[in-house]
Amino acid sequence: MRHANLVMRVSLHPFGVREGACFARVLSLLLALLLGAHPAAGAFCEFLIERDGEAAPAVADAVVYPFGLSAAEPAVTVFDEGGGIVPHAPVWRAPHDPWRLRFAAGGGRRWRVRLDDGASPPVTGATWTARAGVLLETRGLPPGSVETLDDFQRLWALGSPVLGRSEVGRIFHGIHPYGPGTPLLARYDGWLRIETAGRYRFATVTDDASFLLVNDRLVASWGGWHNLAGGERGEHGGDVTLPRGLCKLTLLNAQKDSEFLTGACWQPPGAPRPAPIPAGAFEPVGATRITGVTASVAAQAGAAFGCEMVRHFATDDQCWILVRLRVLAPA
Repeated sequence: MRHANLVMRVSLHPFGVREGACFARVLSLLLALLLGAHPAAGAFCEFLIERDGEAAPAVADAVVYPFGLSAAEPAVTVFDEGGGIVPHAPVWRAPHDPWRLRFAAGGGRRWRVRLDDGASPPVTGATWTARAGVLLETRGLPPGSVETLDDFQRLWALGSPVLGRSEVGRIFHGIHPYGPGTPLLARYDGWLRIETAGRYRFATVTDDASFLLVNDRLVASWGGWHNLAGGERGEHGGDVTLPRGLCKLTLLNAQKDSEFLTGACWQPPGAPRPAPIPAGAFEPVGATRITGVTASVAAQAGAAFGCEMVRHFATDDQCWILVRLRVLAPA
């Protein structure tokens, strides 16, 4: 990994997460590591979390650390301040990584997340879907052509290894956020807040094959292996009439080499031309921070570290990346 003009700020706090940031001219592999976790049968750990900021979106994200757990699929339960069970959905769970989940925050400010080796998951009724934000998942690219939406769905269904999955804020990338450039399949699922009913145009702008769906209906298609030429101004798009309210937007991309370039554009009613969809157009997801940790064995609550790409921009021959660092330190 090459580091140039690197400036970093990190602070530690007992049972708290503090974020640092660095701008680096680097195309890097972003790692998330857990330190000091030793599995123990029947273990549990609990995290007290609260909203990070004054905003109160109905859906919130949480990042927790499986200290000392040994089960392959520990039970995860989210409780509100009154002890009621809160619907949640997993986002990312992998060995040695921080775990990510989303939950129905409502108007609450504080919650408790419990990870338990020896318990069964609580029964909460119908499967809950987080209708907010933009989730990106990438997988390795299997052999095969991707000329049509059916081609993409066939390759996706093969279940290639998942490279990463997280909230990304918008559909706009110039590098792969989960590691080095590599042949891959990418799926973005976002929820737009439509404020003005009317006719909208959506377009896909990608390197290599892509397909854009609105409310699960194909609106724009640009199949095959290609670069951005001929699509930078939204030439590969389609129109759809939308009412006010939430709208599901999905972008699928197959990338056959190391160039991960993806974007979704729109042209709302009255706009002169298509433009990249801004992050503010998507239903927001609230951030949380850890304020306390309890483990079945106090020594299991070790220090933990994670990092993620927040945003990036490119110059002629360099890429600058803003990285968020998360550090959890015991008292």
